[in-house]
Amino acid sequence: MKKIILFLLLVTLSQLFAQSSPQIWNNIRHSSYNTDNEMTIRCETIDMEMLQTEFWYRNNSSTWNMLEMNLYENLTYETVFPYSNTHTNLCRFRSETDTLVMMMPAFLETDPIPDNAETLGFIAEDPTGDCLSENEAMDITNSYFGFSDNKFFVGIENVSGEYPTYSGFPIPNEFYFYIGGLINMETVLQDTVMYGLVYANIPMFVQSGMYKISGGTFDEESIEQIGDISSEIVDDVLIMSCNIDDLVNDADFGDWPNMSNSLGYQVITNVVDIGMNFGLADMSKPSIQTFTQHIIEPFENSVPELSNISVQIVGMNTIISVDYLDGNGNFPLNAQCTIHHENPELDETIPLHPTTMDYTQTVQFIAEVNDVNWNDILISFSDNNEDFVEVTIYEVTTADGDVIANSAITLSNYPNPFNPETTISFEFSNEQNQQYEQAKIEIYNSKGQKIRELRITNYEVGMNKVIWKGDDYSGKTVSSGVYLYKLIIEGKSAASKKCLLMK
Repeated sequence: MKKIILFLLLVTLSQLFAQSSPQIWNNIRHSSYNTDNEMTIRCETIDMEMLQTEFWYRNNSSTWNMLEMNLYENLTYETVFPYSNTHTNLCRFRSETDTLVMMMPAFLETDPIPDNAETLGFIAEDPTGDCLSENEAMDITNSYFGFSDNKFFVGIENVSGEYPTYSGFPIPNEFYFYIGGLINMETVLQDTVMYGLVYANIPMFVQSGMYKISGGTFDEESIEQIGDISSEIVDDVLIMSCNIDDLVNDADFGDWPNMSNSLGYQVITNVVDIGMNFGLADMSKPSIQTFTQHIIEPFENSVPELSNISVQIVGMNTIISVDYLDGNGNFPLNAQCTIHHENPELDETIPLHPTTMDYTQTVQFIAEVNDVNWNDILISFSDNNEDFVEVTIYEVTTADGDVIANSAITLSNYPNPFNPETTISFEFSNEQNQQYEQAKIEIYNSKGQKIRELRITNYEVGMNKVIWKGDDYSGKTVSSGVYLYKLIIEGKSAASKKCLLMK
């Protein structure tokens, strides 16, 4: 046929763009890293029955690695990935439906075409045998995309692994076009304009370059070169790059960044015969490229801080509230409270739920329990499931017999790890605790054996301290390892934490 009709493609992409939020990965957040240098990352996204979401990461190499996202709860999905504390960790998401791919494109630190195709972001596979041309070079199998500060990169992979621009000798009878098509979908329907990185060679007519394709058709009358491209075949993948300025400075392109910071992208192959009749050969699955990424720089983990702790008894319910602040902006892997009773069989552990997801700020956690007959409530947070911040709330009774559920205790030790000694501190936040007269710290080894007891007398509201010199009952220094210390008040366990003796 004389023209390749592209208008329907433009309309389809625009409708898909309008129906799909380009930023479908909301509240992206990460925990701290654990001793295995693994980190949990979470986000809210669309029901996985509608699409499949993947997590891609890169830290100490140029190759991207993929992990599946798994359901955590409701519309929250998570995965655990190897975190590097010596390199910048680049993270991005890719979601695929039957008809469309939505993804964060791969970022390249430099402008030259990469020497590894996997440096680019994989978009989608394309089935073989669906090509309208008999030439296997026209049959697309995979498509890729990436960007640097100055360049856009497109990748086309075909069945043959070769990318001829014509066939026939000595006089060519067919010419071949490999196109990485780009669309600003917020302006495309106004002017029916798309842009393409074109790899081709028809003497006196079309050379490889950056082209504007107007009017929704692709023929000799509708294309205009607006810039040059670079191209190389890397790992059997045709990679092309263009200057971003050549594209976005075109008068018909529209604003960039646009409102959604996104572009439409699709790979197309075309065949042109000796009579200059253009014919479509193959098209890849279209994609929406959203230009953002989640960057995690190396950091030293800090223990979260808890404040504004409140436990209120309202009718037959207990309402728990606590403010969480993490100096690294990490979300907690553990956020829960344990309700203790005189009968341990009635004890219950329930999660505390955040009211917001911006962990660069203070986040309030709340829980409501249908229970008022408890002895104490242990609130526990950890951003790595290894270092815990714990606060115990006691049920305090006034002289009139009224219950006041706001007596909090914090427990910690410093330094940790330690050698040869550490200071164990606990703090009362409510003056009602002055009624207590007996307190002690019990030390347990990894076998659960009590090896030391440190009695505390004449303690007051505020910070109280006791020093453990890393010794047992006999005064002998214990071996390196993890030890548990418990705060015992009036014969009841009030709080516990772990410490590490490292010689």
